[in-house]
Amino acid sequence: MIGKYAFSFDRETFRGSYNSRKEALTAALEAARVVEGDPPASLYIACRAPLDPHASGHAENLVERMRRAVRNDADPEAADAFLNYVSDQEMADLDDAVERAIRGWLAKHVLLTASGRLSAISEHPVPVVAGVARGDSSYREVGEIGEI
Repeated sequence: MIGKYAFSFDRETFRGSYNSRKEALTAALEAARVVEGDPPASLYIACRAPLDPHASGHAENLVERMRRAVRNDADPEAADAFLNYVSDQEMADLDDAVERAIRGWLAKHVLLTASGRLSAISEHPVPVVAGVARGDSSYREVGEIGEI
């Protein structure tokens, strides 16, 4: 799974969740146009790494729990044979099925979010003078000499 992209004006506080770097850049440029006070000279785009849900590697624990539960409920001789000879391939198949189920459940309930870990931070200059971009008619980039 590829992470989502976010933008920042100060390289510390990242906002948003966009599917591509281009979408994040477009949103950042739009947000830069409406910033109060001094507009940012640069903006930053970063990829938020997806959170690793650790959905795999649970098969052995599940099999052992199931064996314990059966031992508590059934006659000891029958319980000892239950899941006693699970092959490595069968364990791997169970682990794959459990991982798919966990990831599906996380996706269905929108529980898998991007982590706070940022990577691939790129810097982009803000290409438009903010006063002009906002349509502020009192803003003049060039004036007469001696004029304030």
